[in-house]
Amino acid sequence: CEQGRSVAVRHPSPDITQRREYAPADCPALQRGPSEDARIGEPSRRYENCFPFLFALLTGRSGHGFALRLSLGRLRRMTGMDAESGETSTASEAADGSGSGDATIRPLIDLTSRPSTLSYLREAWRRREFAIVVPAQDLRAQNMDTTLGQLWHLVNPALLVGVYFLVFGVIIDTKRGVDNFLGFLIIGVVLFHLTQRVTLEASGSITQNLGLIRSIQFPRILLPAASVNGQTAAFVPALVLALLAVLATGELPTLRWLVLPAVLVAQFTFNFGVALLVARIGTTMPDLRQILPHLFRLLFYGSGVIFSVDAFVQSTAWRRAFALNPIYDVITCARWCLLGEPVDLWVVAGLVVWCIVMPALGFVVFHRSEQRLGA
Repeated sequence: CEQGRSVAVRHPSPDITQRREYAPADCPALQRGPSEDARIGEPSRRYENCFPFLFALLTGRSGHGFALRLSLGRLRRMTGMDAESGETSTASEAADGSGSGDATIRPLIDLTSRPSTLSYLREAWRRREFAIVVPAQDLRAQNMDTTLGQLWHLVNPALLVGVYFLVFGVIIDTKRGVDNFLGFLIIGVVLFHLTQRVTLEASGSITQNLGLIRSIQFPRILLPAASVNGQTAAFVPALVLALLAVLATGELPTLRWLVLPAVLVAQFTFNFGVALLVARIGTTMPDLRQILPHLFRLLFYGSGVIFSVDAFVQSTAWRRAFALNPIYDVITCARWCLLGEPVDLWVVAGLVVWCIVMPALGFVVFHRSEQRLGA
């Protein structure tokens, strides 16, 4: 490497040999200088800040543990080059341990074949830290250049609810049939926008990370999963604010409140299935991110967010038709838990079906196209 010569990497098959030219300008040792060679194995904050996705997938570690742990000696061993003589060790020497390398040679993996469902899920679970650490770091970095900073996660939903209450609760007066309209509106707005933000974020999770996908082999399902986790974490402050607002309106906790976590879990599983589906569609339809806001605007008025369906819709058939809307099912069940609003069995059945069918459908569609994503 110091002389800028080529290094041959031998594979167990005698017909496969990979060769790469290391030009002096590309050599890390020559770039850093003789006085810095000893520090190549130390953690590199510069690389950590530039490539958090890359280090999370390569090292399987998280947080500030990203490090570039390569030395020239390990580089020689990885390429099969003897550290002193510069000669390439043979595959037989590496196999029986007589060579200088301490790494075992593994067979090549066919990247064009789709892995089995079990092995795919096992590999995704092994790298699960990526879907947790990366969105947590992104969430921490949001709004850092603003005056309020992270308080915007509380201020945004509060302002949103205030605008809707002024327009639909005071000016238009859609609170007919609802005793606690402010709590009614808060629950609907917060839960609706959670699903909306997850869907919009996940729709670009593949197209926005094409460089990462084309560089490293990893389960692509981690990308939409990171979008779901990130938006759900951002939703927690709004949920706390909603609960406090409901208590401030005079509602007292009852045993029904204990069912709320089950409703939120159902919404999370549904959001995950939607995220997988839109992430797959977004790779073949780049305009999806421009279409989704208009679809959600239509869903907003068809999900009973700002009005009571029971008070404005008299037909029983149309009421049951609303149960086909999964967002309406989530909001109605949550209102039953916190406010004691009536809920139909069709709504509960619809929520159970959606939280089972959508994740399964999303996974099947996403997994079948795994190898084509980013191609």
